[in-house]
Amino acid sequence: MKKLLLLALLVVGCDNSTAPEPEDCTGVSGGNSVEDIDGNCYSTVQIGEQLWMAENLKVIHYNNGDEITNDDWGSTEEGQYGVYDNDPANADIYGNLYNWAVVDDDRGVCPEGFHVPSDAEYTVLTDYLGGESVAGGKMKEAGLDHWNYYSDDITEEATNESGFTGLPGGGGPPYGSMGRFAY
Repeated sequence: MKKLLLLALLVVGCDNSTAPEPEDCTGVSGGNSVEDIDGNCYSTVQIGEQLWMAENLKVIHYNNGDEITNDDWGSTEEGQYGVYDNDPANADIYGNLYNWAVVDDDRGVCPEGFHVPSDAEYTVLTDYLGGESVAGGKMKEAGLDHWNYYSDDITEEATNESGFTGLPGGGGPPYGSMGRFAY
């Protein structure tokens, strides 16, 4: 079984087919969940043969305990994280933003038993959901609680059939498009 997760910014996931089944964290309802090094608990969702985290990461330490710098993207060489609009409430909803240096760091950022998935693993997910033209709608949170649409045509595509409940966290610096896109 594949295990994957999505993080904010590079919409990155974590996967490991040899990890033990995740256990339920206290307070997370329905299905399985997984805990990161900081004690944050994330719901998981099975999509085909892959197990994905259904929430973006909020972790602020690498798996060895080293702190990830929160320096609002002062460097692309050093691993850093940020929060949309520097508002902690946004981290609670959308998770943290991480630069590629965090994602690619050997110390690891994904919970134990998970890793950042490859493009091929994303392709498996997209194909399982019916291809690029429909997969996004099947992964999006239905309704307008977090999504700010300009057209009823777009809201009709958001079915969340996968149970993934994708949120519109926008993109990296300067934190654009929150409420409209998930990059």
